[in-house]
Amino acid sequence: MSLSTEVLILMHPAEVGHAKNTGQLLHLCLPNSRVLIGERFEEGLLQTALTGAWSGQQRPLHTVLLYPGEDASPHTPCDADTRIRLVLIDATWRQSRQMVGAHSQLQSLPRLALQNTPATRYAIRKAHEPHQLSTLEAARLALEVLEPERGPQIALLDQAMDAFMTHQRRFWPHAREMGK
Repeated sequence: MSLSTEVLILMHPAEVGHAKNTGQLLHLCLPNSRVLIGERFEEGLLQTALTGAWSGQQRPLHTVLLYPGEDASPHTPCDADTRIRLVLIDATWRQSRQMVGAHSQLQSLPRLALQNTPATRYAIRKAHEPHQLSTLEAARLALEVLEPERGPQIALLDQAMDAFMTHQRRFWPHAREMGK
């Protein structure tokens, strides 16, 4: 999948190796993605991950955090040719609040908030609210905001999610019931 947006996934250690982790699936689907594992990151390492050049590419012009908040925007002020790095927190809501709270660099990033989110289709993990999405689902919606012209390519993430859920339904009784 060829997208302009780079995706940085800050993954909580509790998510690593988790059979239901869609953050790892997202990373496998997106060549322009990186995963950084931890709860607290060394300041220089985090700064490089947020704004540094990756693999000989140019540095992003804008780095945005996909995270709700009072100052979050449902869109970005960037045009279609702007190099953007999208930062995702792959953790529970409680863990993600702690991760953002522990890093002033994350707190200072402009935030992108999803609007009118559909109910999650992810049957493996129980969401407390219908609008709470898996990391992959949230990333898909954010990428549609950032690169609307690449909608058909971004929609391929749905195929990966569908295949993932089909596989999971074979092994998780709760998922079989939810998928009916």
